[in-house]
Amino acid sequence: MVSVDTPFPRTTFALRPEATSDDMQRVRGCLTTGLDSGGVAVLTPYE
Repeated sequence: MVSVDTPFPRTTFALRPEATSDDMQRVRGCLTTGLDSGGVAVLTPYE
């Protein structure tokens, strides 16, 4: 995980190359469960 302050505060992480779409959705669900504000954006990796 990497914390970044610009252009806006956020935390980023990368899933392992063998991760599936289901894995990504499971992680997204875990992150949004306790979220009081803000949001979770899922970005595709750069090739």
